[in-house]
Amino acid sequence: MVSIYLAGNVSNIKGNEDDSWREEFKVKLKERLDGIDARFLDPTVRLEHIKDSYTVFAQDVFFASNCDFVIVEAKNKVGIGVGVEMVAAKMHGVPVISVVPKESYYRSIDRYSEKNLSAELKSNWIHPFVQSLSDVIVENLDEAAKWIKEHINEKKKIKDHSVINEAIDYYKRYHYDNDEQAKEVFG
Repeated sequence: MVSIYLAGNVSNIKGNEDDSWREEFKVKLKERLDGIDARFLDPTVRLEHIKDSYTVFAQDVFFASNCDFVIVEAKNKVGIGVGVEMVAAKMHGVPVISVVPKESYYRSIDRYSEKNLSAELKSNWIHPFVQSLSDVIVENLDEAAKWIKEHINEKKKIKDHSVINEAIDYYKRYHYDNDEQAKEVFG
């Protein structure tokens, strides 16, 4: 059995789009993972006794930390919970597969990053937090299922909690000395 947590928008939050994508993901992934007993963890399924926000948080990070894979639906802008779920997965060595189609929200470069990047980097841009916390970025569920099968057959290198400290060390080593804002605040 393979457990897959489906991270992404939840429609009961104002401004979010329909979250029926989870049912589509379940059906398509079951088809594409032919021969694999895939079970899904869905944060929109709540037990009747879960009535407080802390328990909602606890359930979601528990699922993301203990499943075999986290799949992030990142076509549209997602809430803060998805980022926390991605970090929880990294803290526990769980592979994160982000579905980020071309021309989607997390491939749209922000004006702050755009001004300093080459044309090549702009054309391949993926939001830095999605890129850094994902083990693989795919454009569709076919690619996600293929990666899962490959990982099951031959374990791929997975990012863990060290991705955060490595990023901090990288910044300090290569960029801190040129960052007047950081030096003014941190000394």
